Parts: sequence; C-alpha cells; structure tokens
Amino acid sequence: MSTSESEALITEIERLREAIVGLRPIEASDEEPPLRSVARHDISESKKPKVSGKGKGPILKLRRTLRGSCGKIYAMQWASEGDRLLSASQEGRGRLIVWNAMSAKMLLTVPLQSSWVMSCAYAPSLKFIAGGGLDNKVSVYDADLEKEYKAHRKMLAELNGHEGFISDCKFLSNTQMLTASADSTLLQWDIERQRPINEFIGHDSDVMACALINKSDVFVSGAGDMRNKLWDLRMHNSCVMTFHGHESDVNSVDMFPNGKAFISGSDDMTVQLFDIRACRQIQTLTDLKFNASVSSVAMSRSGRYVFAGYDDRRWRMWDTVSGEILQTYDHDLRVSCVAVQPQGTALCSGSWDSSLKIFSS
Repeated sequence: MSTSESEALITEIERLREAIVGLRPIEASDEEPPLRSVARHDISESKKPKVSGKGKGPILKLRRTLRGSCGKIYAMQWASEGDRLLSASQEGRGRLIVWNAMSAKMLLTVPLQSSWVMSCAYAPSLKFIAGGGLDNKVSVYDADLEKEYKAHRKMLAELNGHEGFISDCKFLSNTQMLTASADSTLLQWDIERQRPINEFIGHDSDVMACALINKSDVFVSGAGDMRNKLWDLRMHNSCVMTFHGHESDVNSVDMFPNGKAFISGSDDMTVQLFDIRACRQIQTLTDLKFNASVSSVAMSRSGRYVFAGYDDRRWRMWDTVSGEILQTYDHDLRVSCVAVQPQGTALCSGSWDSSLKIFSS
C-alpha cells in the first residue's frame, strides 16, 4: 500500500470514528438518579442545611457522569442558558464536545486542528463554539444544533495573533471574543473580520485566565506573575487596578455574582477573595493539611460558596464567611475545571480521568 493510500485510509477511519462518537447515545449510569427527579433550585440554597466537613451548608450529590471523551478534560464551560455544556479534551488531537447535562448525551463533537487544546468557549447564542491551545490560535466553529448533523463542522473563523499558547478564551458577544495567552497579553477580537481590535498589555508572565463581569465592559485576568489585574474594554490597553496577594502563578479567576469582587486560585495552594471597591484581598481560603495547587475556581450564584479544583484530584467547597471546607469530592486524576451552571442549579467538574461529573443539592 502506498503512502498516499495509507493516509487516505487513516483519514477515512478518523472521519467514521467522529461520526460514530457523535451519534451514539451515552446513557447515564443506573446508579445516578435522573436530574428530572431532582428539584431545580440554586445549589447555594438549602432549606435544611446539612453538615459536611467542618461547617454547615448544602450537600451536593452526584447526579450524572458524562462519558464518551477518550482523553484528558482540560476545560469546560456551561452554556449561557439551559443544560448544555462544552468540554475540551485531548484525544490524540484536540476535541470539543457539546453535552446535554440532563440526558448525559453528546450532542456534537468537533475535532480541532490543534494537537493540544487548553481552553474552550460557548457563544451566548449557542450557535458557535471555540477552542484554543498550543497552536497559539483560537478556532471558532458552527455549533447550531438545529442544522442537520455533520461529522465535520465548518470552521467559521481562525483568530491568529498571539505569540504564545492560548490559555483561556471567552465570548464577549456573538461577534467578539477575549483571549488570554502565554505571550503575557490579552486580545479583544472581531470574530467576523478575524482580527484583534484591542490589546491589553501589563502582565509580566503567561496570562492564564480571564473572567467577565456580566453585562459590563470590565474583566479580570490572572497570570504567572502572581498578580490579578482589572481591565476595562473602553480604556484601550489601560489596566484599571492591580491586585497582589498570591505567592505563585494564578491559574484561575471567577467573578462574584454582584460584580464587585472576584476570586482567584493559585499554585500557592490558596484561593483568595478580592474586593474591587477596596482594591485589596479580603479572604484567603487554604488548609495546611493538604498540599496541592488550585487549578480552577468557581463561585456559587449567591456568592456564599466557592468551588475549587485541585491537583490532588479533588474539588472542595469552601464557605467564604467562615473560611471552612464544607465538602470534598474525589476524581481519579487531577481536577482541571469546575463551573457552576448560570442559573445556579448544578456544578460540573472535569478531570484528567476523562470524566465530567454533574452535582446538585
């Protein structure tokens, strides 16, 4: 068999594999109760608080395990509404998967050109998804589920302007995107024109994460220079505030629901809370009993509880008032991402063990 025939055969096998993976139903485990039988209320609110660990708070139970990814989960994001979520995983090459958290089924799978994906984003309209990684680019794809299913979804745009890997990306709207990169910058993009319209320079090391304030032009970034910065899209390349407090790389950031504070997780094994109005740190969540870097952080809708993923394969729920751990859950490998559903009804955690797990109270 010639080289060209071998390459053609490999391409055809890959195409068929993508079609099979995308079409087959991934059923929920019989041991996990259906979400439809669970009251859909904010996970940060519990009529009868229960005790877990040191403090009092709602107890989250495992409701779903999303199976079907064959590689490490590196990133995940809930859709702006409903029960869809997007995951980015490494399966020989990067792959984006759209899931229905209620039915635990894959709705769409999109292979990326990048050999290593590190971030993903879901557009507000639910019609576009994006992923970026070590190829220094962000690829935007058609994700309209009302269209006829196709094994290969069309790439709509390729955002190429960074000089380092893409660590995080967020849709600002259906036509604009914010990207964070190892080249120490963040870029605001016009997706249709595929070119940056604003550059944010100020960090001295890899920018690892960014978080948006809902219905606002303000966002926060965290970087390997141990600092968080507050930016305003209307103030071109001008940092509004710089927040100090961490003693190692900042890996993840998330905003308080009211937009007046934020949290960040770091390799220094702490989750820190910052008040934007006071421009200072107001709380540190850490425990000397474990030694693990914080990989991801997420806020409950009420702002009372913080969920943090760690390198020791666990996620922990913290009480921001008492500073105590309320609950711990173990994955089989490193927890790479945690996120709360926008309506506050569920928590999702992703891991290098190739699983996504859905929790609710």
